[in-house]
Formats: sequence, structure tokens, C-alpha cells
Amino acid sequence: MSDIVNEVLAARYFREGESSWEDVCRRVADYVGNTDDEREIYYDMMVNKDFVPNSPALMNAGTSIGQLSACFVLKVPDSMEGIFDAIKNAALIHKAAGGTGFSFGNLRPEGDKVNGTDGVASGPISFMKVFNAATDAVKQGSKRRGANMGVLPVWHPDIEKFITCKNTEGDLSNFNISVMIDNEFIKAVKDDSDYNLHFNGKVYKTVRAKELFDLIVDGISKTGEPGVLFYDYINDVNTCKHLGNIEATNPCLIGSTLIKTVNGDIPIKELVGKKVKVYCVDINSWQYPIYEYNAFNIRKTRENASLVKIVTTKREIICTPEHKIFVCDIGYIEAQNLMKNWQLFNYSKELEMVDHVEYLDHTEDVYSMTVNKYHNYFANDILVRNCGEEPLLPYESCNLGSINLSNYIDNDKLNTSKLINTIEQATEFLDKIIDLNKYPIEEIADASKKTRKIGLGYMGFHHMLMKMGIPYDSSDALYQARLVMGILNDMSVLTSRELAKELGTFPAYEGSQWFLQDIPMRNATTTCIAPTGSIATLSETSYGIEPVFSLVHKRYTWVDGEKKGYLMVDPVFEEKLDEYIETHCEFTQWDKKKQEVVNHAYETGTIQDITWLPVEFKSVFKTALDIDWKAHIDMQAAFQQYCHAAISKTINMPSGATKDDIRSAILYAYEKKCKGVTIYVTGSRNDIVMELKKESTSTPVTTLTDERILPKRPADLPATNSKRRSGCGKLIISVAEKDGKPYECIINNKGGCTAMNDALGQMISLAMRWNVPTWDIIKTLRNVTCPVAYKKFSEGKSDGKSCADVVGRVIESLIPDKDLEPSPIPCKKEVKTKSNICPECGEKMSMVEGCVTCACGYSRCG
Repeated sequence: MSDIVNEVLAARYFREGESSWEDVCRRVADYVGNTDDEREIYYDMMVNKDFVPNSPALMNAGTSIGQLSACFVLKVPDSMEGIFDAIKNAALIHKAAGGTGFSFGNLRPEGDKVNGTDGVASGPISFMKVFNAATDAVKQGSKRRGANMGVLPVWHPDIEKFITCKNTEGDLSNFNISVMIDNEFIKAVKDDSDYNLHFNGKVYKTVRAKELFDLIVDGISKTGEPGVLFYDYINDVNTCKHLGNIEATNPCLIGSTLIKTVNGDIPIKELVGKKVKVYCVDINSWQYPIYEYNAFNIRKTRENASLVKIVTTKREIICTPEHKIFVCDIGYIEAQNLMKNWQLFNYSKELEMVDHVEYLDHTEDVYSMTVNKYHNYFANDILVRNCGEEPLLPYESCNLGSINLSNYIDNDKLNTSKLINTIEQATEFLDKIIDLNKYPIEEIADASKKTRKIGLGYMGFHHMLMKMGIPYDSSDALYQARLVMGILNDMSVLTSRELAKELGTFPAYEGSQWFLQDIPMRNATTTCIAPTGSIATLSETSYGIEPVFSLVHKRYTWVDGEKKGYLMVDPVFEEKLDEYIETHCEFTQWDKKKQEVVNHAYETGTIQDITWLPVEFKSVFKTALDIDWKAHIDMQAAFQQYCHAAISKTINMPSGATKDDIRSAILYAYEKKCKGVTIYVTGSRNDIVMELKKESTSTPVTTLTDERILPKRPADLPATNSKRRSGCGKLIISVAEKDGKPYECIINNKGGCTAMNDALGQMISLAMRWNVPTWDIIKTLRNVTCPVAYKKFSEGKSDGKSCADVVGRVIESLIPDKDLEPSPIPCKKEVKTKSNICPECGEKMSMVEGCVTCACGYSRCG
């Protein structure tokens, strides 16, 4: 295991002059700590692997990059400028080792008319492809790759295209996707009723909810995507509701709408950024008394929003279609659903009835405000529901870190006092990072400091249970989950409260759920069970709260140009297996018995069918696929009960799982109040092989490098030199041969792109040495056109349409006609480049914590 840790450190975390885990921890601790005592405390808990911060902090603390956060939420506005700003910002984040999440719910559906032009919208999926391509283009060396989460609400008109957008493997490979579903949709599924797909108040299509639900289930059964998020519960426990509902549609008013304040009627756009007292109503009292109360968070929430006009017997009010209006004896109703002759509540308490509601052809900028306690105010003298809903706090980031529970077991019992001490220290550590962070863009800095969210979580939970002798799928395990998560929640909140007394509350505290409960807090959230990937590998422990996926797997490495494989045994399992065998078997049988168990676990993926091992032992060492999906969800729900943010976990199902199982699992997760659910059926995706066991002999899978070792270049090679003109200077092209075929290309030029032509020559040489067919090289080069060269070419002043084209023509002139026919790449055995093979170590990967992950620490999610 130490070899793997060293490889991961060298590949991702070492900076100049570093050669050990101790070096990394010293750099990070010295950067975060303010005093010598703090630096030593932080160093100790990291170097002992009791607590490890997210990868960007390990990579960038104390460096010129200085970006320390793991995840960011970016706004994707419904405008071309806004979309490409989001792409630019995502690229900056990926470059600094962060991951990005987007909701594409604000983008108008495909085919919708674009305001101010004769064009039509291309829809969210088309722009997701642009985001995906941009992520591919960002080069981050070997440290960390970009990862995206794309979300679309189930009510969006393009939801069916979104659900199926990854059904073809390889499409949107840099995205994980999830559908945000609401209570209304779940009810429609259970009732087998219809459900409206709408955008900006306009219904585009009515579908049978069950059929749309089945489309989600079908996608999961094929590829493990989309994931499912539960909109209403996510917002029920949102600690900053005054800043907006997560992934919500905005209920807002146009700027000229008059708000009834204690200083008179004032247009809402003139109140932006101010705190004022407005009149509001206690609708729970039969007398409907009117009170004065503070309004705040007044802001412009959307540009060019679609609108409806409510016409009453006395006045008009223009708002977004989903804005809720108070109807006497009924309650709050969305503006678009108001009916003729319904009685509205006005400030003078006179009789006022709805005449009609009409959709407007034009759009306007819209505004919103927040009024706590009564959650209403008067707009154009009509009582309306509190605004304040917008997508998940755009530009917000979160700093993550995980405590290794496996390190807190002493004599099979949880060391609670040690755990509490680490929680206090880690909470302070993560809070400090918020101010030390070098944010990629100013909007992210502002939003992050506004709520000061941190996400302290766990890893090594299953290893903890193994050490305690507790089966993962038992009631005892659920008790332990609630216990450790309850401790984490309580102590991190307590520490945040102490920090608030010393340093002040988070800037958006007023109006938050903490404010309403009179609990001063330094951080809007403190807990999150995040993906642990590389940091769990570094800590030599189990991922997050996941059960161990395999007790034994094969590890590959290269020795003297030859690929070697050896078995890796889970360290806690190996320790407990040794103890059992040494206690219950004869000395002469120890090695034989251990090898039998290890081989069986590797070949079959389980030890549950080894008859001579007792049930009590085997039950403790069930793997992810030995555990029923209900037990997976029960565990997720147990942790969610005390977690401010979300839980990263995969609900693994065996290959025989049915679509009915998937349907039941989604609904069960909804009933258990999970914030979302990620389900993966073993073998459903061609590019992921979940079982880390012996390869099938029927379908051999090899990596490209298995049979193709780059030969050493001979000292002397015959070459042909050609002098040619290009668009920006003269080129001298030298093509060397080996065994009668082109083997090397060197390009020298006077004027023009020296560095690019040097790189072009090196890439052509590399292709030639790998035996790429000469015709394919020529064809690729000849297809490149440069505007400058093309103009000169048409005037007879250049020998090609680009430098690449010139080089292609030279190579073509040197090759006999018989060699110009396309030919296959020679290879001794069939080469299959499936992406179930880890690009860093050659090992097979598995679905863990909602992402394709390798035991070496590599993760598709960054």
C-alpha cells in the first residue's frame, strides 16, 4: 500500500523540493496555521492521517496558485454572453484543480424563439457539449482533471433529451448528470397522472409522469445515469433560504412595481441593496392584521424574464408566471393559475377580484426581496408571497475535508474524546481556508465569503465497522452511523458558534435559519460527506461512508518495460483474517488457508460462499455487491439525518437487478428523506467493469502499451531535405527514413511559428515511430488551412495552404504510390481501449461515491 501512496503523492501532490507525505503536510500546515502551536496541531492531524483536507488544498496551499476549494457552483444565464462567461469561469476553476456544478434550467428549450433576433435557441444539451469540449481543452498536467455536474429540473421542456444525453458511451464524458425532481412529480408518478413540462410559466408539453420516470430508470439501468436529486427536501433543510431555493424558478416582479413601505410606495428597483420596513400580513390570523417588518436582500434576479399581467377589477400587476399571489380563503396561488372572480387581498382591504391573466410578448428585468417571519408584502397594493428564490447561490464554493474514522478505534471501541478534538481542529482549519483561498474569479470570492460554507465529513467508516466487528448492513451499523454523524454535526456547529463569538457571523447570517433560531454561526454549513477518492487512498482507508468494493484486487505496474500484476488485499480484512486463521486453524494450515480465501475473493468478488468461514466473520466482510440496495439507502439516510449538505454514495446493485428494483430504490430514497440517489447496476456500462476479479478469457482487454514499446532511435538515419515556402516564411523540412519508411520529421523555419512547427515535427515523428499509416499522417496534415497561407497559395506565393499542408505535401512527394493506401496499425493482438482501465496505473476501475474511481486514487470526477 505504501508504494501506491508514494505513486499518488508523486503524481499529484508533491511540489518542488518535496519527496514525502511529511513534506506535503508541513507545507499545508505552515500555510494555514497562524501560530507555531496551530501549525503543529494541523501538521499532526494530517501527517497521522486523522484528518485530510480536499485535494486542491493539498496541491495548492503555499503555492502561487493558492486555490484551495474543491467544488464550485456556476451560474448559466440564458444569454450567449452569460453562457460563455460560465465556460470561461469553469476553465479557470478546472485549471486550478476545482470541480464545477451547473444548473442548465435557466436555458430556454431547443427551438424556442430568441428574443430580439429571428433565431431559435439550441437548448441546454447543445451548450453542455460546448462545456464538455472546453473541459477537454483545459490541460492540467497529471495533477487533476476537470469534472462537471450538470443538473436539469424535471419540469424543463428538454428534460427527455437531457435524460438520454449520455446513453451513447463517450458522449459528455466530462459530465455527471442528475435530474432535479419535486414532490409534485413524485405524486404524479404514484397517481399515474400527467405532469406539465414548462419554462418561464409557459407549458410546452404534458407527459405521463410514469413514462418520464421510466425514462430515468432506463437511463440508470443502461449507464448509471442520471442521478436523482429531491428538490423539496433539499430546500426544506437549506440553512440560507433567504438567499434562495436551490435550483428554483425565480418568482419576481418588474422594476416599476410599487412596494408599500413605511415611507410610502417605492418602485422595487429603487430599493435594491437597501433594508427597509414594509407592510405585511399575518395570514394565519382570521382578522388578517397588518404589521411592519424589515425587508432585505432586495436585488435584480434575472434579465429579460418572461412575464404575465394580472388584471383585477381595480389595478394591474406584472410579474413572472410563478410568483404566488394571496387569494382570500384559498391561500397562495401562482400568478399563471389565478382564476376569474377569485378575491385578492389588497392593502385597503376592499373587495378586489381577478378579471384575467395574460402572458406578455415582451420581457423585462425582474427583482425580488425577502421578508422573514410573515413572508409576504404588498406589491401594487396586492398581497404577494415572499420572493427570494434563485438558483443555488451562484459562484459559491465549498472547502471540504474528511476525518478518517478508522483511526479512532481503540480496543474495538470508538475513541470519542479524540474524535471531538479532531472535529474542533478541522472545523477551524477549514474556516481559515476561506480567507486564505485565492479564488479564480471575484464573484466566487464574494459568494463564498458571504456564507463561509465548509464541509467536514468522514472517510474510513467501513474500516471502522470492520475493526469493531459490526456488519455494514446491520442495525448496529446504522446506530454507529447516527452516532458519529451526530457527533460531527454537534461539535462542528459548536465550534462554528465559538468562532462566531470571536470573529463574527457569516455576512449572510441575518435572515438565515441560524438567525431565526438565534444561533450565532461563523459558517452557514459545516458538514458534508464528500467524495474522498485520492485522500482515502493516501490515508489507506475505505472511501467515505461506502462499503469496501473489493477485498482483493489486482494492481498493475511496469518493471523494466514489462507489465507486472500483483494482488492487493484490503489491510483491515487481511489483519482480521490473519487473526481468525491463527486462532482457529493449525499452524501448518495458516498460509494455505489465507491463500485460499484471498484467491477466492479475487476470483469471485466475495467470501460469502466459503463454507468453513463462520457466518459471524463473513457478515463483517461483505462488500458493496454483497449488500442489499435497501441497506445502502438506509445507511445514506442515517448519515443524511445529521448532515447539512449532501452525501456522496453509490447504491450498487448486482447485474441481475431489474428496472423495478431501480424504481423501488428511487422511491425508497425519497421516502427516507435522502437529498438524492445515485444507482449503479453492475455491468450496465461497457466502459466500467465493477468486479475487480480475474479477466474473462472470452474478451481479452489490453491497454495500448501492452505490445507497443517505443523503439530507441538509431544514431544515423538517411534523410531528404526540402526547402519550401509557407504563409509566414520559409521552411526546411527534413524527413528521415528507417526500413524504407518515414521515421522522423524535423521542421526548421525562418519567420513564423517556430515553436509550433517544432512541436508539429515532434508529433509527426512520434506518429511515424508508432507505425501510424503514412497516408493517415498526410491526410491529416493536408486538411489544415491557414488564412494567411491560403491567400498566398492562391496567388502562387506559398507551396501549401498552411505550414502543415506544406509538410504533408513534402512527405507525400517522398512516398511511392503503392504506400499511399490506408493500412491498419500493425499489432500482435487485438487492442481495445476501454475506459474501464485506469489511465494512471492500468488497473480496472469501479463506481464509488457516485464516480468512476480507481484504487490508486485516480477519479473521473477529479
